[in-house]
Amino acid sequence: HSGRVMEQEINRAEILCIPARDDADDVIAFMLAQLLEERGYKTQNVQLGPISEMLAQVADAKPNIVYISALPPFAIGHARELYRRLRLLLPKMRMVICLWHLEGDLHKTAARLKMAKGDLVLNTLPQVLEYANLEPAKKVGAGTS
Repeated sequence: HSGRVMEQEINRAEILCIPARDDADDVIAFMLAQLLEERGYKTQNVQLGPISEMLAQVADAKPNIVYISALPPFAIGHARELYRRLRLLLPKMRMVICLWHLEGDLHKTAARLKMAKGDLVLNTLPQVLEYANLEPAKKVGAGTS
């Protein structure tokens, strides 16, 4: 029934922000979700909790893009594991690991994290916001035909 599909689409988040490890990652993921929402994106934030619960929330939300928020250096391993598990759970979903203010070559970091083609490591808020603008995530109120 097409009405039901339409209703699910309306309630579905396009972008999901998820913390990698601790309260700092959680706060940053929440703030990122707020910024994206202010820019008109259908965004949700997954609160820090047991990884199985966080994965279940992502699977239920079925977003177009997931941003994993991680403050280096301690959260990198957690971000890699969360990314790996999300990739197994939702193989076609686009993902970005936000390693805030990480120094060095982001392409090499992405290779070390074994990221799939099309997924990225970004390290600044302007990069993340620009990526959201480039990706086909629907903005609230954007006409769909």
